[in-house]
Amino acid sequence: MVVPKMLKSQIVERMRERVARLQNEARMQFFDRMMYEINDSLTSILAITEMEPKDSIPKIKQYIHRINQSLQNTKHYQTVSSGVKMFNVTQVLRNLVHVVEGNFKKAKLVSLISDLRAPVLGDQAKFEQLFFTIIVDIVERAEGESEVLIECRQKDQFAQITILKDRFTFSEEVLGEVNRIAEETADFKGRLQVTPQGNGVEVILKIPLQFQTVSLTGLATKKTVPETAPRA
Repeated sequence: MVVPKMLKSQIVERMRERVARLQNEARMQFFDRMMYEINDSLTSILAITEMEPKDSIPKIKQYIHRINQSLQNTKHYQTVSSGVKMFNVTQVLRNLVHVVEGNFKKAKLVSLISDLRAPVLGDQAKFEQLFFTIIVDIVERAEGESEVLIECRQKDQFAQITILKDRFTFSEEVLGEVNRIAEETADFKGRLQVTPQGNGVEVILKIPLQFQTVSLTGLATKKTVPETAPRA
């Protein structure tokens, strides 16, 4: 059936509004999680102050570090709303998965997200838009009939995000929106592939990792490849 052009525009507009709403919710959930970390650390510090100083000082330092890290994460998440900057793709992706699971109770998401010891360089806002556009179409139209695999791991010098769903094909409107977002994120050197896999579909996005540099005496600065830390 041929969908009228006006109806297509309405479908795309509703899709964008829904993605924007999920992005706002993702930010709120992230802030709530960081506030919980800060409050939990402060409560622990108050409890530890009742111990002997020689035993409590190392633990107090540990919780203060947690507070500082939470504040830095919150500040970074707020400032990296748009534009090409470095961000923690592991942290962001896990947060987006939580939002989807909270909004779509029938969604069967299997997430295999590794802790990458390096940030990526890209547009976080566009990454969120791309993820929500893909995942929402899958979980709404598939109606929880089978699992959706979401994987993030290091491959060569990239963070590779894979979304795999069997017995599924994207609608024309979603494919068009995905291509639009991908074109807008071309400046952060992301690599997007949408390919059939049997009777399903596989989406692969590669974002360049930002390797730490070390200065060796008498030698040129050398790039080091971050290792992938398995999730506990």
